[in-house]
Amino acid sequence: MKKLNLLFISLFFTAVLFIPVFAQDIHYWEDTKHIKVYIPSGHEDAQLMKRAFNAWETSSRRRIKFTYVTNPQDAQDIIVFKDVFSDGSIGKTTIRPTNVSVCTAEEKGRKSKGECEKTRVQNVTVITMASLNPYTMKKIPKGQLYHTALHEIGHSLGLNHSTDPKDVMYPTTVNFSMTGITANDLKALDKIYGW
Repeated sequence: MKKLNLLFISLFFTAVLFIPVFAQDIHYWEDTKHIKVYIPSGHEDAQLMKRAFNAWETSSRRRIKFTYVTNPQDAQDIIVFKDVFSDGSIGKTTIRPTNVSVCTAEEKGRKSKGECEKTRVQNVTVITMASLNPYTMKKIPKGQLYHTALHEIGHSLGLNHSTDPKDVMYPTTVNFSMTGITANDLKALDKIYGW
C-alpha cells in the first residue's frame, strides 16, 4: 500500500504540478519578423529549443521569424538552462527590462554602440529550462521538455494560458504525445498581433 501511495504521489507531481509556468508582465513584440534569440550552443538541449522556435515560425506561416545570435547581450529572447527548479517547474518565462543604447546617425560614425548618449528600455524575455525532475533527480523526458519549450516560447510571444487542455498554452499537461501548437494557440496569437 505504501508503494502504491508513493507511486500515486510521484505521478501526481509529474502529471499535474510538473509544468507550472510563470510568465509575469506578458509583453508583445513590435517586430515579430526579427526576434533575436540566444541559446547556449554547447548545451545538450540546444537543438530541442531550436526545434521549438522553428515550430512557432512554421505554425505562424513565417509571421514570426527568429534569428539566432551568439551573444546574449544582443538577444531579445535568452534561453537559460539549469538543473532543477525547487518548486517542480520545468520552465519559467520572465520579462527583464534592459537599457539599450540608441545611436543617432551622427553618433554611429564616431562612437561604438555602447557609448551612444540616448538609451531606451527594451524588454528581454528570459526562458529558463530545467533538465531534472526535482522529485526523482532523473532527466526530464525529451517530449516533456519540448512541450514545455513550446509553452514558454508562447509566453515570450505574449500568450497567456489557455483553458483548453489540448492547447500548448494550457498550464499543465499529462499527454505529451499531443505536443503541438493548436489552431486555438494561433488564434490567440492572431488576436494579439492582428494578422
